[in-house]
Amino acid sequence: MSIENQILKKAEELSTALGKARKDFIKNLITIGTGFLALFVGLKSENIDSQNAKYFFFITVVLLVIGIMFLTISLFLEIYFIRKNEKFLKSKMKEYYEKGKIGSTLFNFTKKPFVYRFIEVIGYSSFILSAFALLGYIFFAEFRQ
Repeated sequence: MSIENQILKKAEELSTALGKARKDFIKNLITIGTGFLALFVGLKSENIDSQNAKYFFFITVVLLVIGIMFLTISLFLEIYFIRKNEKFLKSKMKEYYEKGKIGSTLFNFTKKPFVYRFIEVIGYSSFILSAFALLGYIFFAEFRQ
């Protein structure tokens, strides 16, 4: 096996491992966020005296919902782009069989648009901000009564 083929094979293995790790990470964040959301809503105290605590509780819940929603969209878009690249490769294989060559455009996969990365950033940011909002809620609910 030539060095070029070895490099391409290793790059493919690393890309596959990275894609799996990213998908697993996003799925775990969605699961944890959904669990926290159910926990917060289910165990919410009936009488919160502090108005600030009420605001922080609301902000925490909203940020968790936004995080779950955008990371779910991100996971769906990941599948969409994998399918799009698969169709591209199939068309190149068809071209190979018809013309006897693949050509240099084989590695011009579909690039993910900026909006995809933006959706991921919103999802991650929402989870991080929900943690700070939760700290604010705990502070005002427990220590400022």
